[in-house]
Amino acid sequence: MVITHAHWDHFLGMNEFNTTVIVNSLTHQKMDVWRKYSYDDRSLQEYVESNKITSQCMEIIQQEIPERDQFKLSSPDLVFEESLTVDLGNKVCILERIRSTHTDDSTIVYVPDDKTIFLGDSVYGTTTDAIFHYKASQLLPMIEDIQKYDANHFLLGHESICDLDEMNVFWNQLTSCNRAVKSISLDHAIECFEQNNLRSPQGDELFFLKAFVNDQILISK
Repeated sequence: MVITHAHWDHFLGMNEFNTTVIVNSLTHQKMDVWRKYSYDDRSLQEYVESNKITSQCMEIIQQEIPERDQFKLSSPDLVFEESLTVDLGNKVCILERIRSTHTDDSTIVYVPDDKTIFLGDSVYGTTTDAIFHYKASQLLPMIEDIQKYDANHFLLGHESICDLDEMNVFWNQLTSCNRAVKSISLDHAIECFEQNNLRSPQGDELFFLKAFVNDQILISK
C-alpha cells in the first residue's frame, strides 16, 4: 500500500491493513508528527485549540476510531527518496515523488503495462490560512512531471477514472486560468480570461480563477 501524501484522511486508517506500507521520505517525516500524538478526547481537543488539527478531523477520528486511548499510528515498512520501482511479480509499478499544487510530498504510482497512473490528490489545490488556492509556481512543473509518463488512464483521489482526453481538458482549464491571473483582482482575471479565450469562464474555470487569485493574495501578504 502506498501512502500518497501526509494528509490525515489518507493515512490514519493504515493500521487496519495487514500489508506492506510504502511512503516517500518527506511523507514519513510529516507522519512522524502524528505518531507522537495521543488520540484520547482530551488530547484531540487540545490539538484543535492549538490549531494542530481541525475540528472536522477530531470528529472523524472520534467516529472512526472509537477505541483509541492507546492508539498509535504504525510506521511504514519501506521509505524511499525520489523514486522507487516495485516488481509485484506480474506488474511493475513506478513510484515517484513529484512537484505538486497540493502538497510538497505528493507520490504518484505509474503502471506501465496498463498505461495507468494513480495521482492521489497531487493535482488539486491546497488551503493556507483558511484560504483555498492553487500554487501557480508548481502548476507547470507538476504537469511536466505527470505528462512524461505514457498514460491513458488517470486515477485521482476524489474523482472517477479519467482518460487522456479528459486530463488534457483539465490541464487546459488550469493553464488557461493561470495565464489570466496577474493580480489579486478576480474581476481583472475574468476580463483577461475573456480576452484570451474569446468567451466567459465556464464550469470549473471560475473556481480555478478564484483559486489562482487567492494564490496571488497569499503571495502578496
